[in-house]
Amino acid sequence: MATVNAGIVGEIDATERNGVVTKLVCLARVTGLSDNDPQVLTSALAACTTAGYSVGSTLTGYPANLVLVERSPRLTDDKTVVDVSLSYETDTRSQGVAGLAFGFLLARIKTSLSQATAYVDRYGNPITVTHVYPTSDERFGNATLAERTKTKAVSVQCLRPQLELEIQQVRSTSDPDSIADALAGKVNQSAWFGGAARTWLCTGVSIDPVSSSADPPTFSFTYTFQKNSSTWDPVAVFVDDNGAAPENLVEGVGSVQVQIHEEADFESVLQARVYNG
Repeated sequence: MATVNAGIVGEIDATERNGVVTKLVCLARVTGLSDNDPQVLTSALAACTTAGYSVGSTLTGYPANLVLVERSPRLTDDKTVVDVSLSYETDTRSQGVAGLAFGFLLARIKTSLSQATAYVDRYGNPITVTHVYPTSDERFGNATLAERTKTKAVSVQCLRPQLELEIQQVRSTSDPDSIADALAGKVNQSAWFGGAARTWLCTGVSIDPVSSSADPPTFSFTYTFQKNSSTWDPVAVFVDDNGAAPENLVEGVGSVQVQIHEEADFESVLQARVYNG
Protein backbone atom coordinates (compact mmCIF):
# COMPACT_ATOMS: atom_id res chain seq x y z
CA MET A 1 0.00 0.00 0.00
CA ALA A 2 1.42 3.37 -1.06
CA THR A 3 2.19 6.01 1.57
CA VAL A 4 0.51 9.39 1.07
CA ASN A 5 2.95 12.27 1.32
CA ALA A 6 2.45 16.06 1.10
CA GLY A 7 5.25 18.49 0.45
CA ILE A 8 5.59 22.07 -0.74
CA VAL A 9 6.95 22.32 -4.27
CA GLY A 10 7.39 26.08 -4.39
CA GLU A 11 5.79 29.50 -4.37
CA ILE A 12 3.13 30.67 -6.81
CA ASP A 13 2.55 34.23 -5.57
CA ALA A 14 3.57 36.54 -2.72
CA THR A 15 2.59 40.00 -1.53
CA GLU A 16 4.84 42.24 0.55
CA ARG A 17 4.00 45.50 2.30
CA ASN A 18 6.78 47.62 3.83
CA GLY A 19 9.11 44.65 4.04
CA VAL A 20 6.49 42.35 5.58
CA VAL A 21 5.05 39.36 3.71
CA THR A 22 1.27 39.74 4.03
CA LYS A 23 0.10 37.08 1.56
CA LEU A 24 1.68 33.93 0.18
CA VAL A 25 0.48 31.24 -2.20
CA CYS A 26 2.40 27.97 -2.35
CA LEU A 27 2.00 24.75 -4.30
CA ALA A 28 1.88 21.50 -2.34
CA ARG A 29 2.13 18.18 -4.13
CA VAL A 30 0.34 15.18 -2.64
CA THR A 31 1.63 11.79 -3.83
CA GLY A 32 0.82 8.17 -3.08
CA LEU A 33 -2.95 8.55 -3.49
CA SER A 34 -5.12 5.65 -4.65
CA ASP A 35 -5.87 5.74 -8.37
CA ASN A 36 -9.36 4.35 -7.78
CA ASP A 37 -10.36 6.70 -4.95
CA PRO A 38 -13.65 8.43 -5.99
CA GLN A 39 -12.84 11.26 -3.55
CA VAL A 40 -9.22 11.73 -4.44
CA LEU A 41 -9.37 15.53 -4.16
CA THR A 42 -10.84 15.32 -0.67
CA SER A 43 -8.16 12.80 0.23
CA ALA A 44 -5.53 15.24 -0.99
CA LEU A 45 -7.00 17.99 1.19
CA ALA A 46 -6.95 15.66 4.17
CA ALA A 47 -3.21 15.28 3.64
CA CYS A 48 -2.84 19.09 3.89
CA THR A 49 -4.93 19.73 7.01
CA THR A 50 -2.27 21.64 8.90
CA ALA A 51 -3.19 25.24 9.75
CA GLY A 52 0.45 26.24 9.90
CA TYR A 53 2.49 27.73 7.11
CA SER A 54 4.33 24.57 6.16
CA VAL A 55 3.08 21.24 4.83
CA GLY A 56 5.54 18.37 4.98
CA SER A 57 8.47 20.77 4.95
CA THR A 58 9.65 23.97 6.57
CA LEU A 59 9.41 27.35 4.94
CA THR A 60 12.24 29.54 6.15
CA GLY A 61 12.47 33.31 6.07
CA TYR A 62 8.71 33.93 6.38
CA PRO A 63 6.98 35.55 9.34
CA ALA A 64 4.84 33.39 11.60
CA ASN A 65 1.90 35.78 11.17
CA LEU A 66 0.78 33.87 8.06
CA VAL A 67 -2.09 31.46 8.38
CA LEU A 68 -3.54 28.99 5.88
CA VAL A 69 -6.90 30.35 4.68
CA GLU A 70 -7.63 28.37 1.50
CA ARG A 71 -6.68 25.04 -0.07
CA SER A 72 -7.53 24.39 -3.71
CA PRO A 73 -6.74 20.90 -5.14
CA ARG A 74 -6.17 20.17 -8.83
CA LEU A 75 -5.79 16.80 -10.56
CA THR A 76 -2.62 16.09 -12.50
CA ASP A 77 -2.08 13.66 -15.36
CA ASP A 78 -1.08 11.08 -12.78
CA LYS A 79 -4.18 9.85 -10.92
CA THR A 80 -2.14 9.26 -7.79
CA VAL A 81 -0.83 12.85 -7.64
CA VAL A 82 -2.80 16.00 -6.74
CA ASP A 83 -1.43 19.55 -6.65
CA VAL A 84 -2.92 21.72 -3.92
CA SER A 85 -2.69 25.52 -3.99
CA LEU A 86 -2.22 26.81 -0.44
CA SER A 87 -3.09 30.44 0.27
CA TYR A 88 -1.75 32.13 3.39
CA GLU A 89 -2.66 35.57 4.70
CA THR A 90 -1.58 37.80 7.56
CA ASP A 91 -2.78 36.52 10.90
CA THR A 92 -2.18 37.97 14.33
CA ARG A 93 -2.54 34.47 15.82
CA SER A 94 -4.22 36.13 18.82
CA GLN A 95 -6.52 34.60 21.39
CA GLY A 96 -7.40 38.00 22.82
CA VAL A 97 -7.15 41.65 21.88
CA ALA A 98 -3.85 42.69 23.46
CA GLY A 99 -0.52 43.41 21.77
CA LEU A 100 0.53 44.29 18.24
CA ALA A 101 1.51 42.09 15.35
CA PHE A 102 4.11 43.02 12.75
CA GLY A 103 1.83 43.43 9.78
CA PHE A 104 -0.40 45.78 7.84
CA LEU A 105 -4.00 45.67 6.72
CA LEU A 106 -5.26 47.29 3.55
CA ALA A 107 -8.56 49.14 3.59
CA ARG A 108 -11.23 49.48 0.92
CA ILE A 109 -12.08 53.18 0.84
CA LYS A 110 -15.25 54.87 -0.35
CA THR A 111 -17.22 58.03 0.39
CA SER A 112 -20.89 58.64 1.01
CA LEU A 113 -23.19 61.56 1.81
CA SER A 114 -24.69 61.43 5.28
CA GLN A 115 -27.56 63.51 6.64
CA ALA A 116 -26.48 65.50 9.68
CA THR A 117 -27.92 68.04 12.09
CA ALA A 118 -25.60 70.93 12.92
CA TYR A 119 -25.94 73.08 16.02
CA VAL A 120 -22.60 74.83 15.62
CA ASP A 121 -20.73 76.29 12.66
CA ARG A 122 -17.37 75.12 11.34
CA TYR A 123 -15.59 77.12 14.07
CA GLY A 124 -17.61 75.56 16.89
CA ASN A 125 -19.83 78.61 17.47
CA PRO A 126 -23.49 77.87 18.30
CA ILE A 127 -25.83 78.78 15.43
CA THR A 128 -28.23 81.56 16.42
CA VAL A 129 -30.75 83.70 14.57
CA THR A 130 -31.54 87.24 15.70
CA HIS A 131 -34.65 89.19 14.72
CA VAL A 132 -35.77 92.74 15.64
CA TYR A 133 -39.56 93.13 15.60
CA PRO A 134 -40.56 96.42 13.89
CA THR A 135 -42.84 99.02 15.51
CA SER A 136 -45.47 98.36 12.87
CA ASP A 137 -45.81 94.70 13.83
CA GLU A 138 -49.51 94.28 14.59
CA ARG A 139 -48.83 91.46 17.02
CA PHE A 140 -47.52 93.94 19.58
CA GLY A 141 -50.20 96.38 20.81
CA ASN A 142 -47.93 97.32 23.68
CA ALA A 143 -45.38 99.78 22.36
CA THR A 144 -42.83 98.61 24.91
CA LEU A 145 -42.67 95.28 23.10
CA ALA A 146 -42.01 96.87 19.73
CA GLU A 147 -38.51 96.79 18.32
CA ARG A 148 -37.65 94.04 20.75
CA THR A 149 -34.66 91.91 19.79
CA LYS A 150 -35.14 88.14 19.87
CA THR A 151 -32.30 85.63 19.60
CA LYS A 152 -32.93 81.94 19.12
CA ALA A 153 -30.68 78.92 18.97
CA VAL A 154 -31.35 76.96 15.80
CA SER A 155 -30.16 73.84 14.05
CA VAL A 156 -29.69 73.22 10.34
CA GLN A 157 -29.84 70.05 8.26
CA CYS A 158 -26.90 69.39 5.98
CA LEU A 159 -25.24 66.69 3.90
CA ARG A 160 -21.68 65.75 4.74
CA PRO A 161 -19.39 63.60 2.60
CA GLN A 162 -17.76 61.07 4.88
CA LEU A 163 -15.03 58.51 4.35
CA GLU A 164 -15.90 54.87 4.89
CA LEU A 165 -13.43 52.03 5.34
CA GLU A 166 -13.91 48.30 4.94
CA ILE A 167 -11.12 46.16 6.33
CA GLN A 168 -10.77 42.39 6.11
CA GLN A 169 -8.57 40.38 8.41
CA VAL A 170 -7.95 36.69 8.98
CA ARG A 171 -6.98 35.76 12.51
CA SER A 172 -7.00 32.80 14.86
CA THR A 173 -8.84 33.25 18.14
CA SER A 174 -10.84 31.20 20.60
CA ASP A 175 -13.02 34.21 21.41
CA PRO A 176 -14.03 36.12 18.24
CA ASP A 177 -16.91 37.84 20.08
CA SER A 178 -14.46 39.73 22.28
CA ILE A 179 -12.84 41.27 19.20
CA ALA A 180 -16.22 42.39 17.86
CA ASP A 181 -17.21 43.81 21.25
CA ALA A 182 -13.92 45.68 21.51
CA LEU A 183 -14.59 47.59 18.27
CA ALA A 184 -18.29 47.77 17.37
CA GLY A 185 -19.79 51.14 18.22
CA LYS A 186 -16.48 52.50 19.51
CA VAL A 187 -14.58 55.61 18.37
CA ASN A 188 -10.82 55.82 17.99
CA GLN A 189 -9.02 56.68 21.21
CA SER A 190 -6.10 58.35 19.44
CA ALA A 191 -5.18 59.53 15.95
CA TRP A 192 -5.88 56.76 13.41
CA PHE A 193 -5.78 56.56 9.59
CA GLY A 194 -5.40 60.33 9.15
CA GLY A 195 -8.15 61.24 11.60
CA ALA A 196 -7.90 62.86 15.02
CA ALA A 197 -9.18 61.10 18.13
CA ARG A 198 -12.93 60.41 18.19
CA THR A 199 -13.38 61.05 14.44
CA TRP A 200 -13.56 57.38 13.35
CA LEU A 201 -16.52 55.21 14.38
CA CYS A 202 -16.61 51.42 13.97
CA THR A 203 -20.04 50.89 12.42
CA GLY A 204 -19.97 47.10 12.23
CA VAL A 205 -18.05 43.83 12.55
CA SER A 206 -18.93 40.58 10.75
CA ILE A 207 -17.26 37.25 11.41
CA ASP A 208 -17.10 34.20 9.13
CA PRO A 209 -15.44 30.89 10.08
CA VAL A 210 -12.47 29.82 7.96
CA SER A 211 -11.13 26.73 9.69
CA SER A 212 -12.67 25.01 12.69
CA SER A 213 -10.01 22.30 12.72
CA ALA A 214 -7.27 24.73 13.69
CA ASP A 215 -6.47 25.34 17.36
CA PRO A 216 -7.50 28.05 18.00
CA PRO A 217 -10.04 28.27 15.15
CA THR A 218 -9.49 30.70 12.27
CA PHE A 219 -12.01 33.40 11.33
CA SER A 220 -12.35 36.05 8.65
CA PHE A 221 -13.29 39.44 10.13
CA THR A 222 -14.80 42.32 8.15
CA TYR A 223 -14.74 45.70 9.91
CA THR A 224 -16.46 48.87 8.71
CA PHE A 225 -15.59 52.38 9.86
CA GLN A 226 -16.99 55.83 9.09
CA LYS A 227 -15.20 59.14 9.58
CA ASN A 228 -16.68 62.40 10.87
CA SER A 229 -13.97 64.97 10.20
CA SER A 230 -15.18 67.15 13.08
CA THR A 231 -16.02 64.60 15.78
CA TRP A 232 -18.62 61.98 16.57
CA ASP A 233 -19.37 63.85 19.80
CA PRO A 234 -22.72 65.71 19.50
CA VAL A 235 -23.22 69.27 20.74
CA ALA A 236 -25.97 70.18 23.21
CA VAL A 237 -27.17 73.80 22.96
CA PHE A 238 -28.94 75.72 25.74
CA VAL A 239 -32.47 76.96 25.05
CA ASP A 240 -35.17 78.14 27.45
CA ASP A 241 -38.56 76.55 28.07
CA ASN A 242 -39.93 78.23 24.95
CA GLY A 243 -37.22 76.74 22.77
CA ALA A 244 -35.33 80.02 22.45
CA ALA A 245 -32.07 81.40 23.74
CA PRO A 246 -32.21 83.87 26.66
CA GLU A 247 -33.52 87.18 25.41
CA ASN A 248 -30.62 89.20 26.76
CA LEU A 249 -28.16 87.28 24.57
CA VAL A 250 -27.49 88.64 21.11
CA GLU A 251 -24.40 86.68 20.21
CA GLY A 252 -23.90 83.06 21.09
CA VAL A 253 -25.59 80.66 23.45
CA GLY A 254 -24.33 78.09 25.91
CA SER A 255 -23.26 74.76 24.46
CA VAL A 256 -21.42 71.65 25.54
CA GLN A 257 -19.89 68.78 23.59
CA VAL A 258 -21.07 65.40 24.86
CA GLN A 259 -19.06 62.18 24.60
CA ILE A 260 -21.55 59.41 23.89
CA HIS A 261 -19.43 56.69 22.24
CA GLU A 262 -16.88 54.64 24.16
CA GLU A 263 -13.26 54.76 23.01
CA ALA A 264 -11.03 51.94 21.79
CA ASP A 265 -7.42 51.69 20.68
CA PHE A 266 -8.16 50.50 17.12
CA GLU A 267 -4.57 49.57 16.35
CA SER A 268 -4.26 47.49 19.49
CA VAL A 269 -7.52 45.62 18.87
CA LEU A 270 -6.69 44.95 15.21
CA GLN A 271 -3.13 44.09 16.19
CA ALA A 272 -2.00 45.58 12.90
CA ARG A 273 -1.67 48.95 11.26
CA VAL A 274 -4.10 49.96 8.54
CA TYR A 275 -2.02 51.12 5.61
CA ASN A 276 -2.82 52.40 2.14
CA GLY A 277 -0.15 53.88 -0.03
